[in-house]
Amino acid sequence: MKNSKFVLGFATLCLVTFGATSCGKKPDVITPPITDTKVSVTSFSLESGLSNNAMTVGQVNSVVPMDVLPSNATKEFEYSSSAPDIVVVNSVNGQITAKSKGEATITCKAIYGDITKEIKITVNDAATQASGGYNFQALSYEEKAEIIGKLEGWAMDNSLTGITLFQNGGYVLYNPRVKTGADKYIPGYGYGNLTDGEITSAAELASGSENDEWKWYYHSLLSTKPSNINYLNSQGSVTGDLYGYISAGLWSTKMNKTKTGYEWYPNLAISEDPIPVNKNASGFATQFEVKVKTGKNSGLVYRTTSTKLGKYDASTGKGYDGRPVVIEDYINAYKQLLTKKNNLSRGAEMTSITSDGTLAGANAYYNLSDGGVDDELWDKLGVGIKVKEGTDDTLVFTLAKSTTTFYAKYSLSSNLVMPFPKDFVNEIGGMTYYGSNNDKNNTTVVDNILCLGPYILETWDANKNEIVFKKNDQYIDNIYKDNDESIKSRYKIKGIHCFVKAGADEQTILNLFEKGVIDASSIPQGQLDKYASDPRKHETLGDSTFKLNVNSATQVQWDAHYEKVFKKKSNSSKYTVKPIMSNKDFLRGLNECINRKEYAESLGTIPSQDYFGDAYLYDPEAGLSYNDTVYHKANLATRFPETYGYDKDAAINHFKKALQTLVSNGDYDLANPSKNHETIDIYWMNTDDTKNYGAKIEQYIEEAFNDPAVSGGRFTLDVVNHDGTTNYEDVYSKHLQVGIFDLGFGSISGNTLNPLNFLEVLKSDDSSGFTLNWGVPTDTVDGTLVYDNKTWSFDSLFTAANSGTAIDSQGKIVEPFSISVKEMTYNKDDQSYNVVISWTKASILSGSKDVSVNIDPSSIYVFVQYNKDASTTSYATYLVSDAVLTGQDSDAGTISFKIKYDSTNKENSDYIVKGTKVTFQINYDMNFSLDGSDLTSSSYIEVKYTKQNPLL
Repeated sequence: MKNSKFVLGFATLCLVTFGATSCGKKPDVITPPITDTKVSVTSFSLESGLSNNAMTVGQVNSVVPMDVLPSNATKEFEYSSSAPDIVVVNSVNGQITAKSKGEATITCKAIYGDITKEIKITVNDAATQASGGYNFQALSYEEKAEIIGKLEGWAMDNSLTGITLFQNGGYVLYNPRVKTGADKYIPGYGYGNLTDGEITSAAELASGSENDEWKWYYHSLLSTKPSNINYLNSQGSVTGDLYGYISAGLWSTKMNKTKTGYEWYPNLAISEDPIPVNKNASGFATQFEVKVKTGKNSGLVYRTTSTKLGKYDASTGKGYDGRPVVIEDYINAYKQLLTKKNNLSRGAEMTSITSDGTLAGANAYYNLSDGGVDDELWDKLGVGIKVKEGTDDTLVFTLAKSTTTFYAKYSLSSNLVMPFPKDFVNEIGGMTYYGSNNDKNNTTVVDNILCLGPYILETWDANKNEIVFKKNDQYIDNIYKDNDESIKSRYKIKGIHCFVKAGADEQTILNLFEKGVIDASSIPQGQLDKYASDPRKHETLGDSTFKLNVNSATQVQWDAHYEKVFKKKSNSSKYTVKPIMSNKDFLRGLNECINRKEYAESLGTIPSQDYFGDAYLYDPEAGLSYNDTVYHKANLATRFPETYGYDKDAAINHFKKALQTLVSNGDYDLANPSKNHETIDIYWMNTDDTKNYGAKIEQYIEEAFNDPAVSGGRFTLDVVNHDGTTNYEDVYSKHLQVGIFDLGFGSISGNTLNPLNFLEVLKSDDSSGFTLNWGVPTDTVDGTLVYDNKTWSFDSLFTAANSGTAIDSQGKIVEPFSISVKEMTYNKDDQSYNVVISWTKASILSGSKDVSVNIDPSSIYVFVQYNKDASTTSYATYLVSDAVLTGQDSDAGTISFKIKYDSTNKENSDYIVKGTKVTFQINYDMNFSLDGSDLTSSSYIEVKYTKQNPLL
């Protein structure tokens, strides 16, 4: 995934607006306020979001009025069906259900406005289960938007998208000394304060430090205290923002000439775009060349203010400040991230086969690199980044799956892989100390990080609670000879001063702002009227939505999640779920009882029940927001879209129905004092969140559920709010990621230009590392997720759309072939083994001409476990020789090879003889020739084998 991160609460989120890696612009889609005045509709279109307006028997969807004019028209419609026995329609919300095969015309009439539209719906036979090989990568953006809609709708119905409360936009106050880069907020980019703005006068410092130069820096406040600046091992937005000041990527974005949007430009790259090497007729490729900037060709140098690291001396090669970047440094960044022993959270994310930027061989290398960076292993596995032969400034990337030039650029532009030298890692004592303090050698954060970004880390003072960055006067954007003035003139602000006040609430932040010692503040709850006409007020739009994440798992489901996910995390523990939390009617009632408009406006934010923020673009090249599509609007059609999901009467009815079911099932007993009440626990992010956020949510839920119409007072629901800590990430690591909650406040941002791929965060296997909502397993087909006249599991449709997959007759994702060790015989003369592995194509792919599997016999890897003694386990890895593959063009065959004695490595030679537990890893390509497309995804398969020890 593309730099996903956990997000800090809104109160401190908008203090600094920094240009993000994004593309395009989109229309403002904030829903206008609801008034009592009825405005007639003059025009609209009626859409279904269904391919060819076709459904299958049993399928449920909605027809949606689109492009309603005028924009402030009263959006109330009534619906009817010409053939209710074929398609029945809800007369109020337009939900349609296919009852039998045939055709029906759905009529939609604007209640206010003399205008009617029709749409013909065709119903086909019931959907069949998807099985076989599928790859939807080559579909158009519009066609992929339909898949996003299918996945989003299923996840919403199963409460896996959480309960959205608001977007993280709203209002922010800027000090008049800050001249913003743009007059109006640019979605996905902001006001460009740092990239394009200026500071016009000096100001005092909140920390009290006496430094005249710092008074001209941009002053911000952090309400959480970061311990390091190592974003390679952090999932939080605070660390991500700090790292963003000092880092750079291959490509970035700049404001356009009209200051209404932005455009891509090369940052560390020289190439305008990655150049596809093996592009097919569909425009997809797996291999791309990128010419990059180095010290030699561009003057690109590392910067540091550390006296311990020192100035670079070209005659000795010592020192780091001013050291030229060489092309091997780009590769080193990938090696360090992908080495398992380094235990970097962002490295594990970079092995996902469904992500566009995953390198071929990355997953295999990661799983075999417990011992540390292994250059030989890296080369033998052919991990997909190398220097182009005959050059010293061009990289060749080989990706694990086919992708387009645009998405190659988007995924490879991450600042997580900013280059740094290998010997620097040794200098600081290993990646454990990258961007962190190292008490062992008395070095600080400043001593253990190198900068290539627009700013240099100047001070990290825990005693004075200040983090300071100064302008990088050798920043490549400003000095590169071929850059035009629109790039060279950016970053005029001399530095950034961050004052750290852990646990600071909104009022404290505002007070410091009014004193003139910080440059931005949100507007605290209840004070919007006071600042309504204040010229310092600026409106921001959201790139993320904040939610109450939901633990809707039954106990059986939760226990399964624990075994597969939770117990692998160090702070996990068992949890007893509440029966009420897995009841769909109860969860629907929770969504409906929250008055988001009232709630968000009291907070100064934007009300929303959308899963995605408006900045998520399904078509990033045209700048089209997914939230504007018929597919998204169809998912909201039955959820009171005009009131952001709020309808208290509907909530009461759902709560009543839920309680009746739960009592009938024996989960509760209205007559038993020990079973006629329940408590719901909500975990919040910050220390004052109960007051600022939780109290009102508690009121909404309790007032609706404890209404006499639900149980006549015979059952009581209590909501208990739990404040967060001064470390906002605690709510994620201690609750949401390990299932220890009923409801929990949080948000994830990132990957805004690929919402289809972002949906990985909803998978119950936590393959993204960011799953926050837990409930039904997403790898199971329940018959309700229908696409292309087939039923899918969430996981199978997601994977088919992102990378391609094989699906068995039960709807489960399977390996395209299976392997087993047929024989392994020992050669005493040279202490080697002859091995024969048999392979068989998955039965679901047998005989398929559209899906083929290419096995590379030369890239087999052998992993031997050897117990030196009772307490020590060691491993050795081997490549093979004399490999022969049979049956490549059939459905089964063998792979024969030899593991040779290595006379240069006595220890490894001992392992191969004495070791008994062996893992064979075989790399393969899965090729899809579907609908005229030629697509590839690379992966590997393993088989474990216990061999007889010949010495016993």
